Amino acid sequence: MVGKVFLFAFLAALPLFAAGEQAVKAVKAEGEYKNMVKGGMHYYAFTQGFPKAHSIWSAMGITSDDMIYVGVSDHTVNSGLFKYDSKKDVMIYLGDVLGNGKLWLHEWQGKIHTPIIQNPKDGLVYFGTDAGNGIWECAGIPGSEYVGGHWFVIDPKTDKISDLGLGTRYMGLKSIAVDPIHNRLFATTDPSSHFIIYNIDKGKSPKYEEEKDACKDLGCINGAHEPRMVWTDKWGNCYTVNEIGQLVEYVAATGELRRLNSVLIPMAPGTPTWQPAQGASAVLPVNDKEFYYGITYYGRLFKHVPEEKGEGKVIDLGNGWGNDDYNDQLKIGCLALGQNNKLYYVIGGHGRFVTADSSAILVEFDPETKKKTLIYKFDQIVTECTGGATDTKGNIYFAAHGQSVPEPGKEAIRKPYLIKFHPSTIERAK
Repeated sequence: MVGKVFLFAFLAALPLFAAGEQAVKAVKAEGEYKNMVKGGMHYYAFTQGFPKAHSIWSAMGITSDDMIYVGVSDHTVNSGLFKYDSKKDVMIYLGDVLGNGKLWLHEWQGKIHTPIIQNPKDGLVYFGTDAGNGIWECAGIPGSEYVGGHWFVIDPKTDKISDLGLGTRYMGLKSIAVDPIHNRLFATTDPSSHFIIYNIDKGKSPKYEEEKDACKDLGCINGAHEPRMVWTDKWGNCYTVNEIGQLVEYVAATGELRRLNSVLIPMAPGTPTWQPAQGASAVLPVNDKEFYYGITYYGRLFKHVPEEKGEGKVIDLGNGWGNDDYNDQLKIGCLALGQNNKLYYVIGGHGRFVTADSSAILVEFDPETKKKTLIYKFDQIVTECTGGATDTKGNIYFAAHGQSVPEPGKEAIRKPYLIKFHPSTIERAK
């Protein structure tokens, strides 16, 4: 009881010391964090209503109307939700997770780690929440008892945000995918990598016995790591990976989880055996889920071609940069497909860079020729990107974090950005 009282007191005081690693500096340098354009790359800052914005972790998505939803974390207690209206070129603050979800402070949700994804069946936008690391890292409270991540939904017609309830107790939601055929959501968790399903229709039911069974936990599927991505095919089957990088499929027709014995995500020669357990860092559907392009946390590109009843196959497309050998500096967490059928991704993050000055770089990849071209260097404004989306005009978006651009004599601070560019108008690196 004493520990819980202390935790509540600590959480109540958190606004006094900012989230993440640059706490004190954030107050002094807020004015230097703003929108900017450099070399055809647009950097959108999150300056409305959520001053402790620290980072973004895959938490973005696009609607059929080209509205971009973004979840910005303070990495400690709360997350802010924003909408970028691409038609008006304006960023709109929609409020924070705790407030919109009517959650108590002890139910903190310091991070959104899932993509934000629209369900074609109902038009609504779904995401899940996660703990963030600030309480454990900054305060050292190992027994702080995180209550667990929640499912959330946004109505894009009104931008109303609603809490759909707890996913799995004590675990954060790390990924999300939607199956519009059976109206289900899928996710994996952190820690313990459980595979969970949310039945949207049951969740809306006025009958308690149906509503309480809307979320189902199928148990641990990966004891080595927390796979960050799940994805569904056009038949409603869902995929992620286990400890050895083997695809695990949820079979929509039977409700069973099965290992696909002959289907593994690819590895470069020399890849440590533990790396494939991380799975994909980004996946994207092509031709109405005829196949998926994906990229792993260790920078290996692949193409997944599912089958309705067979195991399907994964095609190795090689490293995202350099030669074909394993490179422990090759960190890639985002992926987008241009209207020119070329893939775009950013290399860099978590202290891993392929540049001498630790700058992240934007790469264009041609799946047909396997040609890789460096087209933009971020000069440390952005050090890491996640997510990925392409609008109907061909603009590409990534969720990013890096640092503010300080005025002379002042220090940069860690901040998130939504970045936007068009492959045909960006000023390409020489």
